[in-house]
Amino acid sequence: MSGFVIRCGGFAHDDTADHLIGQYLNGFDPDAHGGGGEASWTRDKESAMLFPDAGQALALYRTQSTIKPLRSDGLPNRPLTAFNVSFDEA
Repeated sequence: MSGFVIRCGGFAHDDTADHLIGQYLNGFDPDAHGGGGEASWTRDKESAMLFPDAGQALALYRTQSTIKPLRSDGLPNRPLTAFNVSFDEA
């Protein structure tokens, strides 16, 4: 397995996702829940989404919802950026 995976560091603005810290992204739909997005995480690195390079992992992290492209403050709605993450070698 070579490439990059996305590892969760918890929510960016609170600690309610502490149970996700250290888990790996294995699914993401930016348009789920009316544009609020949905991410699924796993403790199994082998089950994580694999990206050929960190740039492609970053591109997914910054994916904007097509259903609700802007937040209420007018900034891009990028649901996955609600999480602190790292891009780790697989």
